[in-house]
Amino acid sequence: MAKKIIFSGTSHTLGLGLELELHPRYSNVDWLKENGVFQNNPNDTIYYKEDYEICKTYRWTKLVSDELGYNEFNCHEHGQEVGGTWPPGPLEFLKVLGNKTEEELVDVEHIVIQTNHLRYNPIEGVQFVDSLYPGLTAAEMLNIIENKHSAEEVKQRIFDWIANYDEMDELRNFSNKILELKQKFPKIKFHVLVWDQITNDFYLEQLKDIFDDLIYITYNGLKSYSMERIKNEFKLAISDVAFCYVENKNIFGLKKWKESDLRDQHLSKLGHRVLADNVIMKIKNN
Repeated sequence: MAKKIIFSGTSHTLGLGLELELHPRYSNVDWLKENGVFQNNPNDTIYYKEDYEICKTYRWTKLVSDELGYNEFNCHEHGQEVGGTWPPGPLEFLKVLGNKTEEELVDVEHIVIQTNHLRYNPIEGVQFVDSLYPGLTAAEMLNIIENKHSAEEVKQRIFDWIANYDEMDELRNFSNKILELKQKFPKIKFHVLVWDQITNDFYLEQLKDIFDDLIYITYNGLKSYSMERIKNEFKLAISDVAFCYVENKNIFGLKKWKESDLRDQHLSKLGHRVLADNVIMKIKNN
């Protein structure tokens, strides 16, 4: 029986956005003029089944698993919405993992955690119904605060959370949780991809105890612990390459079809390839 790699992460691990680059309808001018282009969410009723199949086919987690000969266990396919118990979001995943036993994970050799762990912040009594993951992003908090229909009590909960939030404490807490899980599951190799939080050595210092578990990305001569930096530096986002974005202007600079205010910033097909190559190298060298 083939061994597993468990992948937990946010929408970057889901593979969201690849359909905008790779599905033929997003390169069909007539279809785009009629429908426009909007960043998708699997919870949306308009999210086609074939979109998700594209995500699953070309995302970095599948590339890694196929090339190393492992079964891909992407937590996005095993969450409560499909009758499973594995939450996709990294913080919730760590909690569930802590309740597992070695016997339950006997076929697991590697766990890769892609985390924007400071992005999705759970605040007691505050919810954002459209989120894929428990907690809120900074933008979602701002939307709630600025919404005139939001209850004052809810706004105050957000203000109180911000007043007591310490980014460095969160990094250290995350590091301690990884250490705890490594001790509990000594036969499993842990690999941590911190998407965009590590911007300087001060951040790395908070993660020094799990430094060897961090995945760094090398591409075109640049090395970084931030995949977000690599993506932005080398234009590896969907918005940089998808026909529905790059061809959406006529000779007068006007948009030819409707487009959402926020262009999709998830990884392009090439971006997933770059990330996969670096994760493969990390696992091989571990």
